[in-house]
Amino acid sequence: MIGTTGYRSGGGQKYAQHLIKMVQEFTAYKQKMRRLALREYSGKELKRLYQKAHELGLEEDADKLVLIGMNSELSHFFLAERYRTLIKNGNIHSEEAAAVKQRLLASDPHNEHLTHYQVAVAEFESLSGELESKKINADAAVLPLVNYVNEFQLDDTDNAWKLNMVISQVYLDENQLENALKYAQNAQASAPPSIKKEISQAVNKIQTQIEEVN
Repeated sequence: MIGTTGYRSGGGQKYAQHLIKMVQEFTAYKQKMRRLALREYSGKELKRLYQKAHELGLEEDADKLVLIGMNSELSHFFLAERYRTLIKNGNIHSEEAAAVKQRLLASDPHNEHLTHYQVAVAEFESLSGELESKKINADAAVLPLVNYVNEFQLDDTDNAWKLNMVISQVYLDENQLENALKYAQNAQASAPPSIKKEISQAVNKIQTQIEEVN
């Protein structure tokens, strides 16, 4: 497969031109891939090739480009992509994942590009699957989010209250009501005025559940 297409207006000639262009772009892509070992591409060029590889479903090419791109001027982008791939493939606990994560976070120490946030969310999504299969407990599943909130809640209030609510929901699903209440109250304290009423209702509901248990 070199691309996907569908109905296009303008008649047969324009459609033929469209198909020829697809073939030309694919040919150019393959030529550039063959030259990977022969010349040094810029980070921007590698990123375009990487996006094309994904578009074509060529995962081996994509992986190769990521490994090269990790040492380019766009290393941050490629490190993030590599970390997502490792997590997606169930390698969150591997030595490579730890090393890539360290480089990734070091590239954005003050979270100016929300790198720490993206890493925390990606890890939580992976760990949520382990929680569902009972390989880990709720504390371990929400730990990336808890660490992020503790470190960056003052600098990233918009995401912090949302993450507090996610943490609260995880504990609520696990029937850990005290923890669920704690993080719901944290969210209530930092949420924008437009959402405080809704969160207050959630807090009241958890408090009622606690009273019923006691």
